[in-house]
Amino acid sequence: MNILENKQWLEKEYVENQRSAQEIAKELNTYKQKVRRALIKHNIPIRSASDAQKLALEQGRSHHPTVGTKRSAETKLKIAETCSQNWADLSVRVKNERAELLRKRWFELPEHKREEILKKARDGVRKASKDGSQLEKMLEGVLTEAGFMVQYHKKGLIPNVNLEVDMFLPEISTAIEIDGPSHFFPIWGDENFQRNIKADIEKTGLILNQGMAMIRVKQMSSKMSKLAKTKLLAKILDVVNAIKNKFPDENDRLIEVEI
Repeated sequence: MNILENKQWLEKEYVENQRSAQEIAKELNTYKQKVRRALIKHNIPIRSASDAQKLALEQGRSHHPTVGTKRSAETKLKIAETCSQNWADLSVRVKNERAELLRKRWFELPEHKREEILKKARDGVRKASKDGSQLEKMLEGVLTEAGFMVQYHKKGLIPNVNLEVDMFLPEISTAIEIDGPSHFFPIWGDENFQRNIKADIEKTGLILNQGMAMIRVKQMSSKMSKLAKTKLLAKILDVVNAIKNKFPDENDRLIEVEI
């Protein structure tokens, strides 16, 4: 009897023991496609390419092609541009299908797994508010590389005033604030939203009254693509260099930057 005709054996090896079709074929001295045909014949669901790759990585049968490699900024930008364009080229129908698939996968997760992911997300928000967002850290790196001294989460700019700015560039007397989505939408409720608006206005006024410049960066979405972040960082750097070359007049010292 052809062992591939034995559904119970094949299901045990492929599903329970999580062996690949290639491994089974090698043991039986046959070819992979024949094993796949047998799986289909017995109505045994075949793993997707991504699931098969993930399993191979977990079992040590394969190695991730990009782990340990370093890419240049130019290469990263090119990849970001390609991914962004690929998404833009998709039809509305395909985008909706992918969104529905992700939603389905989310609710297929065990409740404890969903709660674990949500907890990490909440912890991430709290950590970002304390240590700085990813965009802030990226901007700090860009400005430092460009030769600017960056004072991160700077306090004490104004004597006897409890005020902190995300970044301060003492060389050009310029404060930078990264305003995330909660500065523009009532994400945490209307009361917090109104408090944010009031605090932003007061902080800007205090900075400008001291003769300093203020750059307010509008990060309207927390889900910016790598391409969008790269473009935004380049735009901010252009503004900073312009201030360095010529400090703005009194009425032009509040500068808003967005993508």
